[in-house]
Amino acid sequence: MPINSSKILLGNEFTLDYKSTYNNEMKNLINSIELISFTYMNSNNNTLNKFGIEYSYIALAMNNMLKSTNNNIKIWK
Repeated sequence: MPINSSKILLGNEFTLDYKSTYNNEMKNLINSIELISFTYMNSNNNTLNKFGIEYSYIALAMNNMLKSTNNNIKIWK
């Protein structure tokens, strides 16, 4: 979550379990990035707003990449 500080904490919502398929792990990661982007875009901090916009672009690009990827890839454990 955004905090009022000179330090910006990025990525505290990323969670993966590495027990799933590539497709599911990518969806989890994309959802985490989207959650961060929405949280940052709704903050009252201009810097966080800009980070939120960048995160939303990253999530969109990853989602588009996922659509063109072989989703049957198994995660190596």
